[in-house]
This record gives sequence, C-alpha cells and structure tokens, in this order.
Amino acid sequence: MGENRRYGGGIEGQINESLLRPKPIGLTKSEVDPDRNPIRELEQPVAGRAWIRFHEATIEADVEVIAIAGDGKAVRVRWTDRSGQINLAWVWANAVSARQSHPR
Repeated sequence: MGENRRYGGGIEGQINESLLRPKPIGLTKSEVDPDRNPIRELEQPVAGRAWIRFHEATIEADVEVIAIAGDGKAVRVRWTDRSGQINLAWVWANAVSARQSHPR
C-alpha cells in the first residue's frame, strides 16, 4: 500500500495527531487574576483528584497541585493522560479533592 498523501507521515502525522488531541479547558487569565492574586509555585506538588473539563467531556483525574493563585480559589494542576502526555490547567480549588489511598 502507498503512503497516505493527504495526511502525510513522520512529523506531519505527529502534528496532525496533536491538533486532534483533546485540550483541557482551564480557567482564563482574568479568572485566575494573577495581578491581584499572585501565583505561588509549590515546592512539593500535592496529590489530589480534580475535575478537568474538555469540550468533549469532563473527567476526574489523579493530579498534582503545583501552584496556587493568591487567596487559594484557583490552583494549577498537572496530570499525565493515557497517551503519556503531561497536561497543565488552572481549575477552581473546589474542583480538587484529596487523593484517597486504597487499602491493600
């Protein structure tokens, strides 16, 4: 079979794939408001579970809280999706809960 000329291969295929990958919908800069709510990066990430919104769906994921905006109403979370890609998003702090440890 021949190469798919429309979508290409190699780097072109990777670019097309990344464009199709769902992107999280985080809080906007005005919602985080870093001018009035200075951002504090955490020295040690805090494990949690967070609700992350995408256009396609909302998921609950294991995350690490890596930053807090001012009064603590917004936090920046980091998580790794099933494909191994690391994602970052600002979410409302009340969308994050402590990660429960499972009994063995």
